[in-house]
Amino acid sequence: MSSSHLHSSPINSCFDTINNRNRLRQIYLLLDQRELDRRLKTLQDLKHHPYTNLQARLDNDIYPYDPTRLKLFLPIAKSDYINATWISEPSLTLEPQILNQNSKNLSLQSQPWIAAQGPLRQTRYEFLSLFLHPNPKLRPRVIIQLTACQEAGREKSACYIPTEIATCIEFRPYLTTPQTSIEPDTYRWSSFNDSEKKFYGHIKVTLESTSLGPINNFNKSSSSTSSHFYRKNILLLQLSGIDKTIPSTSNINPLLSTARVIHYECLDWPDRGTPTEIEPIFEMIKSAKSNSLDPQIPSNPCPILVHCSAGVGRTGTFIAIASCMSRITFLKDLPKPQFLSSLCNMPTEVQNHQSGGLKPLSTFLENDLVAKTVDFLREQRICMVQTEEQLEFVYKAVGKILSSLI
Repeated sequence: MSSSHLHSSPINSCFDTINNRNRLRQIYLLLDQRELDRRLKTLQDLKHHPYTNLQARLDNDIYPYDPTRLKLFLPIAKSDYINATWISEPSLTLEPQILNQNSKNLSLQSQPWIAAQGPLRQTRYEFLSLFLHPNPKLRPRVIIQLTACQEAGREKSACYIPTEIATCIEFRPYLTTPQTSIEPDTYRWSSFNDSEKKFYGHIKVTLESTSLGPINNFNKSSSSTSSHFYRKNILLLQLSGIDKTIPSTSNINPLLSTARVIHYECLDWPDRGTPTEIEPIFEMIKSAKSNSLDPQIPSNPCPILVHCSAGVGRTGTFIAIASCMSRITFLKDLPKPQFLSSLCNMPTEVQNHQSGGLKPLSTFLENDLVAKTVDFLREQRICMVQTEEQLEFVYKAVGKILSSLI
């Protein structure tokens, strides 16, 4: 790359990538090589990694890193494992002179995320228990489902909401039992005994209401099967069937007995692909963030849980766009020189996450907001923004946001 590319502004860098397929390919390969290096250094002995239970994973090679994995508040048979990861957005570092020259409060309110695998039929209880966490700061109020339950004849996520208003479905936990006599690291699902069932109870999901999101103005040649980008569902979650006389074997507090959850069901996003349009994603992000606020603690947004099938491709793409959108929106009122200097000023590694001592990101990408954001997300969960097409879509989405400011 020429020196002009090395020192281009974040805006030029974004549009150069959108308009240059070779540049996009080079960036994708650079990020992919770092992904490979990170995985090899972080999990050098995968055979003895504690989460090799393939029974609980949709994709055999997608697993959470230890430092960022989400742990179940209520372990199931002493296991706190769920294929989900805490995701933080890159922090914003402003130079002292910018802070001194601006009277407004320049403190970016970072949105916490949970990137999760779509639940299996036997793990829907664990998945839904996340929304009954007694701590409001750790309890998501919003689910964003970016996959259909069935795609091309394959189950991508077990369904966990009713199909008709005012109806309900119930889920209970299952036990995984090693099948060492058959083959190492193989498991089978089994039911708990009666006393254990009464301890865990079951989670009942009621569909209270549903409404459609914005209309897609896609071309007739599009493969999309829906005229709307998403469906918004209001769910009531209830924990029932618990015998209070059964003592807990730990000091963990019980789950909440009830909670309401906003569920966004995306209708136009194929596996390993991208949506037909960009604008509806912006509206969905704004709506989800608004609904994630707890009226009792509005200054601290609750985490938003996003899942597709494996919880990396579409999920990573969505979170990357939301993160860049938040950053640009927050900085847009600064004078242009300060805006440009602050946009890509972010940490290269996640605090407390040992990625095996990777080299710093190439200087070729020092002014590339998208590449630095995607690399930061991949520090926390494997394969975030999985395909080259998805990476290109993030660039196009960010380019559209930047175009509105020019």
